[in-house]
Amino acid sequence: MHVYSDPASERHVNRLASVEAPERFPAALAGAEEAARSGVLVEWRSCKPAPEEALSAVHDPAYLGRVEKISRQGGGYLNLDTGLNKYS
Repeated sequence: MHVYSDPASERHVNRLASVEAPERFPAALAGAEEAARSGVLVEWRSCKPAPEEALSAVHDPAYLGRVEKISRQGGGYLNLDTGLNKYS
């Protein structure tokens, strides 16, 4: 199992959706640690920004433009389930 994580991830919060509740991040890490203790091979990997070519291969240019605009403004919401802030 590959676990991609970054310390900034715990500060990504979407207060409108329970899916991105702050409590879920430590619970997910604890689950990965428990899997490792039970014998699952867990590879911890750091996060890094995806190259633009990779993003444009799977996302519509208009969507990427919207994400970029919201990010430049310091955060906001793509929809009720997907919020952005400076740590996202």
